[in-house]
Amino acid sequence: MEMLRPGRTRIVNSLQAVVLILMLPVMLAACGGGAEAETQANSLPANTTSPDTTSPVVTISGPTSASSYSTSSATVALSGTASDSVGVTQVTWSNSRGGSGTASGTVSWNSGNITLQGGSNTLTVTARDAAGNTATDTLVITYSTSTPGDTTAPSVSITSPTSSATYTTASSTLSLGGSASDNVGVTQVTWSNSRGGSGTASGTTSWSVSGITLLGGSNTLTVTARDAAGNVNTDTLTVTYNAPDTTSPTVSITSPTSSAAYTTSSSTLSLGGTASDNVGVTQVTWSNSRGGSGTASGTTSWSVSGITLLGGSNTLTVTARDAAGNVNTDTLTVTYNAPVISNTAILTWDAVPATNLSGYRVYYGTTPGTYQQAPGQGLSVGNITTYTLMGLSNGTRYYFAVTAFDTAGNESGYSNEVFKDIP
Repeated sequence: MEMLRPGRTRIVNSLQAVVLILMLPVMLAACGGGAEAETQANSLPANTTSPDTTSPVVTISGPTSASSYSTSSATVALSGTASDSVGVTQVTWSNSRGGSGTASGTVSWNSGNITLQGGSNTLTVTARDAAGNTATDTLVITYSTSTPGDTTAPSVSITSPTSSATYTTASSTLSLGGSASDNVGVTQVTWSNSRGGSGTASGTTSWSVSGITLLGGSNTLTVTARDAAGNVNTDTLTVTYNAPDTTSPTVSITSPTSSAAYTTSSSTLSLGGTASDNVGVTQVTWSNSRGGSGTASGTTSWSVSGITLLGGSNTLTVTARDAAGNVNTDTLTVTYNAPVISNTAILTWDAVPATNLSGYRVYYGTTPGTYQQAPGQGLSVGNITTYTLMGLSNGTRYYFAVTAFDTAGNESGYSNEVFKDIP
């Protein structure tokens, strides 16, 4: 290495400068720099921090401090201690058959419940310090899924939707719930329906099943609890499913004809017929497309009398209804050939679209705007839109108007006025 001399300048990079400064006391000593240089070298601070290379110590002490353990329980909790020259920062666990996690605590730790698989499970506990040093301890646990000599059957109870032996519902599906217990442990709860369907419940000591399909009538639901030794016990619930009635009745018009059409010269007509239903007919009603409606007498054998017909086509509809609201209809188209009567005027008007409409009144007279009937005293013709006035005088012009009135008795103004000359 070249020595620095007074009066000579040497350019070095920052790294070389640092190295040179660090080596300067040594060089000065080597070049006879004397005691002062040696003293300066001895006065430099020394680095006394060394890395942590010491591993922690971890020990499993529960459920045993031995290297192996046997159990008939499906879960186990480990516990123990750990120490380190500086400090334990974390304790974790893993199972050779699957599963891992972090224990609670460090110097005194607990894993919580670890799930075991049948047979051998190697559980490894690892302690770690801040420098990343680790240490482990292991415990080999043999999980026996059957208990030799266990002949005690579990107990199982259905508590929902009822703890009784029978239940009635109008729903096509049902959910069950209940409890089960065993001297060793319940491993499974299953269900089956005598009308078809089966499955496994969710849970064991507290179990539930949802969406069991029912068929109309009686369904015997059996719930079975099983333990690891194969012992079983059952509880049953007989569920009666009253399926909703979706079948419509049948109805037939048989009088005055069973045909689809009929012609008459009478202004009124009587109907008769039959109706039937898988549960029962509750009502038979009728209506006329030209106006008028009502309820028939009887159900399975019914009749209607005095239906008013208007000249021309009248469509009569008969409706049968059951308790579930299902309906069915039959129709008869009746042509009424009204007799020709002299001295008559046939009035026709548009219907008033009011929900509280009660009917119409007809007013007439021989002078425009002046009628034989006082206001509110017109001829009440019912809820129809055609009316025939008879007995009018020959050789006279008549003027006509119509009003509508509601269920409260309120009456509208007059319609537009029309007239007819009676020859």
